This record gives sequence, structure tokens and C-alpha cells, in this order.
Amino acid sequence: HPARANAALAIGSWLMTQAGKSADEAIIALSPVLAAMPGFRTEGPETFCTERISVADCLRAIETFSQLGLFDLAAMDPEWILAREDPT
Repeated sequence: HPARANAALAIGSWLMTQAGKSADEAIIALSPVLAAMPGFRTEGPETFCTERISVADCLRAIETFSQLGLFDLAAMDPEWILAREDPT
């Protein structure tokens, strides 16, 4: 279910960005939920991805982007992000 995946990703991201956990530590903490969760694909007309990804994949990507300096929570603009949210 997409809402569960979103919640798991939000919790895992918080564990990493605010509680100082690694992606693997966040994945272990969420393992009871993630074990029952199938992978997913982005939906929408612009979708070109045919592979399914998991919440664990996303958490590992956040960790990698952070290590490379490509993910900076302090530089994010919530207003800009919210203005581009899909209301559906």
C-alpha cells in the first residue's frame, strides 16, 4: 500500500537525518514492516521506470546522496516542495 511505503520512508528518513542512524540501521528498525511490503514503481504519465524499488533502496539512496554531498536537509525549501506536490 502506498501510504505504508510513504510512512516507512518518512520514518526511515527521520531515523537517518535526525537520529543519526545509517541506512542499514533504519532498515533493521523497520524490518517487521518492510518484510511484508512489496516493491513499488512511481506512477504517472511521466513514468519510464519498469523496475520495482523498495523503501530500503530509497533509504540507501538517501545515504549515498548524503555522503556525496547531494542531499542537504538544511538547504531544502519546504514551500518550494509543497508547491509542487501532486494533490491527487
